[in-house]
Amino acid sequence: EFGVRHFAGPVTYDAHKFVERNTDKLPQDLLACASKSNNDLIRDELERILNAQNDEVVMPVRRTRSTNRTVLQKFQRQLRQLMRDMEDTRTRYIRCIKPNDKMVPRRTEHYTTMRQLECAGLVTAITISRESFPNKLGYDSTRDRFDCLMTDQDRQYMKGVDLRDAVQYMLTNLLFAMVEEHPNGTMTLPFACGNTKIYFRAGALEQLETKRLDYFTTRVVVIQRWIRKLQARARYAEMRRAAILMQAMVRGRLEWKRYTQRQSAAVTMQCWIRGRQATTLVQQLRLNQAATVIQANHRRKVRRYELRRWKRAAKIIQRAVRNKEKKDRMTAKLATAVEEARMDNKLLGLKEQVSDTAS
Repeated sequence: EFGVRHFAGPVTYDAHKFVERNTDKLPQDLLACASKSNNDLIRDELERILNAQNDEVVMPVRRTRSTNRTVLQKFQRQLRQLMRDMEDTRTRYIRCIKPNDKMVPRRTEHYTTMRQLECAGLVTAITISRESFPNKLGYDSTRDRFDCLMTDQDRQYMKGVDLRDAVQYMLTNLLFAMVEEHPNGTMTLPFACGNTKIYFRAGALEQLETKRLDYFTTRVVVIQRWIRKLQARARYAEMRRAAILMQAMVRGRLEWKRYTQRQSAAVTMQCWIRGRQATTLVQQLRLNQAATVIQANHRRKVRRYELRRWKRAAKIIQRAVRNKEKKDRMTAKLATAVEEARMDNKLLGLKEQVSDTAS
């Protein structure tokens, strides 16, 4: 183990397995520089490594693209990539501070916290940044980001000027409250215009962001109010449809119940009326049947009486007809007999005449 006294305080390191973890050869210039150290331990060890590398016979080997890179080369490549990424983005630094040395929750030691901030240089960095221009933005980004805070008249004016003058005019109007006037008549603006970017003093960009946040908050509240109103209307319409449907179902159920009751009452009344009518009809049929029987008996008696009269009349007529026929036959027979008697008499007279003549 060995210790190093850093700016923030002493730190103890453990050198166990250092060589096993990093087996890359050290560069010659680094070994040559470290071999001139005033520390005997470092100088002797690195001189031994440098002499060992010089004694080795290195055969010329053709390098290929598949040669493994050293840890230092990987670190340099990653560091260059990190710098390119940081230049393309807006970097935010986050530093962790220990609230206490015992590492217990919900306990803060102000002396320990301030000592860490001072050792890390954050207090000095904040002081320097507040006295200078800690924030910066490009002209295009500034206009696109804060153009919403300008009025329509100011936007019409900014269309006729170039980008730099338009952004300067916009920031002067928005940060007019932060302009400092000196007794000699000069003014200090809370921003400075560079060739490609605008630099803001401490608090200027925060004030612009606050105004922009208030602007969008107001619009968002209006949008939320409209959306909530539409949602409330939709919920009200849905609840109204549900209530109407429920009322329709309840009213339909009640109407169906009343209809069933009325239908049952009507059926009962119809049954009673039809029963009464049937009873009256049965009684009438019975009366009609009795009358029919009486009429039939009366008509039968009348028909029998008439039949007897007709029979008597027929018999009388038959008797008269038969008597007349008999009388006619008797008259015919009598006439025949008379005629025969006359003929017999004439025949007898002729016979007598003939006999008289003959005699």
